Amino acid sequence: MNRRLSLLLLCLGVSGMLCARQKHAVGIHCGSMTFDIEYQYRFNEKNFLSATAGLFSDGEGIVAQGTYNWNIREWKDWTPHFATWKFWAGVGGGLGVYGEYICVGPAGTLGFGFVTKKVPLYCGVDLRPMLTLAVGDGIGCFNVGNIGLTLGYCF
Repeated sequence: MNRRLSLLLLCLGVSGMLCARQKHAVGIHCGSMTFDIEYQYRFNEKNFLSATAGLFSDGEGIVAQGTYNWNIREWKDWTPHFATWKFWAGVGGGLGVYGEYICVGPAGTLGFGFVTKKVPLYCGVDLRPMLTLAVGDGIGCFNVGNIGLTLGYCF
């Protein structure tokens, strides 16, 4: 039993050290306006692509966004045995359907969070605004200011 537990802890430790080097991550984003599934592709330590798809406004619509993000600042020594902390921002675009409207427009992200060192997980709080042109029965414009929590797994 002790041998299995030791092997499990060793595997978790190794996978956690590798999380920062992993190219892919999947997770969820629970926001004030959306509930999304998220995929991230890391080009390197500084840049990553994020794509989300999910429900908008309590399930009344669907939305998809893609942003190119930059890790603006990183703090490895705040909690040296727990996590590396990051501050990031990105720009991109999004589209969605809300009622009888089709919406399209620019999107962005501004976030703060961490990547754990012991297990391959990330967690963050972020703002994901999107200004959309809505076309349907008429033409309109609205802003989706979506602040939320992101949790994910790196692989």
